[in-house]
Amino acid sequence: MNEKIKSIVEEVNKLDGKIPEHLVDPIFEIHNQIFNIKEFNKGCGACRRRTFGRLQTFYNENILNN
Repeated sequence: MNEKIKSIVEEVNKLDGKIPEHLVDPIFEIHNQIFNIKEFNKGCGACRRRTFGRLQTFYNENILNN
């Protein structure tokens, strides 16, 4: 799963934080597997950013320096 998170985070960062449509479902699925706080509103821009933000933090803390 860490490789999937890494590829998602790197792709979104290359796009200056814009989340491409093909990554929305994987971001929410991975997020909901990792975190107790579940996110479901994929159509809400703020929800997408918040959900991705948690994955970014997880990546920074658990994957980036390992």
